[in-house]
Amino acid sequence: MEGKLQLRIVTPTDLREESVSSVWLPGALAPMEIRPAHAPLTAALTAGEIRWRTGAGEERFAIRGGAVRVAQNVVTVCAEQA
Repeated sequence: MEGKLQLRIVTPTDLREESVSSVWLPGALAPMEIRPAHAPLTAALTAGEIRWRTGAGEERFAIRGGAVRVAQNVVTVCAEQA
């Protein structure tokens, strides 16, 4: 999908998948924004909010911390829901 990311949020009790245009994450070292064609990345996440933009608007998901992996326009977040 050109110009889109596949966002996967995995928690101990849930799995969410959406096609999004951008994702904001609470990185352990600094907040980060992921857009299509982002370089591969693995990083720790701190407590905060994941925000993403879809065609219908912006959505949010609160987490207690976790990790993110970005590869080939797929953003996979493993986290504990807040």
